[in-house]
Amino acid sequence: MHGGGTPSRSADMDEVFKQAKERSPANFPRDIKQAIKSAWVHPITPRTYTITGTGWRRIGEALQRLQNG
Repeated sequence: MHGGGTPSRSADMDEVFKQAKERSPANFPRDIKQAIKSAWVHPITPRTYTITGTGWRRIGEALQRLQNG
């Protein structure tokens, strides 16, 4: 998933989680549906997505909370 760039396939997400040394979500299809419903992610095709402006803002807010502890 890339904002404003080339959309990513859901299958690519496993590699992203591995690189981040994190476990992938247990139910990725459910989680991606929720992200679409919340307007954080926009589907390009049934299996490719892009992060919306709202999604990037939410990511930034979450990172700020982590940094501020």
